[in-house]
Amino acid sequence: MNQETEHPKQSSPASRNQPFGPTKSRGKARRLTLLVVVGAMATTAIVAAKWNMGESDDAIGSTFAAQRSELIITVTEGGSIRAHKSIKYTCEVERRGGGDITILSVVPAGTYITQQDVDNGMVLIELDASALEESLVSEKMELNGDHETMTSAEEA
Repeated sequence: MNQETEHPKQSSPASRNQPFGPTKSRGKARRLTLLVVVGAMATTAIVAAKWNMGESDDAIGSTFAAQRSELIITVTEGGSIRAHKSIKYTCEVERRGGGDITILSVVPAGTYITQQDVDNGMVLIELDASALEESLVSEKMELNGDHETMTSAEEA
């Protein structure tokens, strides 16, 4: 007798959609397929990496002569820098009449100043003193006039 004729109620539409054979073999087949795919991808990646490295094999074993050249440094971050130790210099020159002070000469940037330079009175910066010299002459003339006035007042 046929199994379908003996048990017609066991045959349902859901059981007809299931594949023939045990389900364990189908799970093994999926795992095997997955392993083959992963293996193929790994092999492809290794071959591609070796091929890319093959282009630079000449540069790995080669030597190059060192040479002086400009070193270009590009700063891509914004911000500010500050010296760890700094010295603040202030100008003690008086500004009379609100005029600007003109700088005549400055020591070149990067000049190293030694203690001997300081002891010898090395000039680091030279300012235009013509306005101050004119002021000094006028003050001396005024002082001489005041001395004369004082002398004549004492005599009288």
